[in-house]
This record gives sequence, C-alpha cells and structure tokens, in this order.
Amino acid sequence: MHTQSRMPDTQRWLSVHDRSLVALTLAGLCLSLVGCGPEEPPRVAVSGTVTLDGEPLSNGTIHFVPTDQQGQLVAATVEDGYFELPEEVGPLAGKSSVDIQVIQDLGFDLDDEAAYAAAARKAKRAPSPLASAVAFRDQARRQLTLDADQIDLEFDLVTVKKRRVR
Repeated sequence: MHTQSRMPDTQRWLSVHDRSLVALTLAGLCLSLVGCGPEEPPRVAVSGTVTLDGEPLSNGTIHFVPTDQQGQLVAATVEDGYFELPEEVGPLAGKSSVDIQVIQDLGFDLDDEAAYAAAARKAKRAPSPLASAVAFRDQARRQLTLDADQIDLEFDLVTVKKRRVR
C-alpha cells in the first residue's frame, strides 16, 4: 500500500504565500538600491554664438565634454552662428572642454554620388565637409566651468593658414 504525505492546504498556501512575499520584498529592495547611486551633477542650459573669421558660422557642431567628472559628451548644431541646448539635454555643471567642428558647404549633397565622384577626381582626393584648419582665437575658451544658471557663450574661431613646405 502506498501512502502519501500531504501538507494541509492552509500550510501549502502559507508556504507559497511566504515565498511570494519574500520574492516581492527582495525585488523591492533591489529596485530601491538602483536609485541609491551617486547623483549626477545638474545639467546646464547653454546657448550662444560662434563666429569664424568675424562672420557667423553658417554650419557646424559644438561639443561639451565633461573634464572633472564622468558624463557623456553633449553636442548641438550651430546654424547661422547660433546654438542652443535646453537644461534637459544640456552639458553637466562643472568643468567642460569645448570642441567646435566647422562643416563646409561642398556645393552638393553628400549623398549625390556623381557630384561627389566628380569633386574627388577634380581635387585628386575625397572631399570632406569638415574644415580641419580652424582654431579658437582665444585658446582659454576651450576650457569652461559651467554653473547651474543659463549660460550665454561666445566663441570666435579663425582660419589657420597652411604653411608651404619648401
């Protein structure tokens, strides 16, 4: 004769209930610990102007790279000499390095393969929309300390003349 030992239904329910309660408690504890890490510094709203050789930069990008804490690079488009980043997506408060890329008009869309190939044949190299010979007029402007107030910035770039090697 085969005998089975059975737990009364109330004990089995308590056992399942207790296990579920423990699982939910652990899940809640884990979720609460996720938010307990170090807090990121506040973000800063920034806007401003960029000039190249005294004229508003027609097209480019500006990058803010945090230098005194970990954080992501933040970039904005510069159009007609103006850029703007609202606080929600702006750079972190603190020290940042600034980099500006000048995008040159090549006279055709980059996805126009025929025009791109013709320009490459004519120049004997692939054309690039990025200007490489540009510098900050005041190199100290490359390092900024951003605080929690909205910041209006001005950057003046100059074209660097290439020296001919003889």
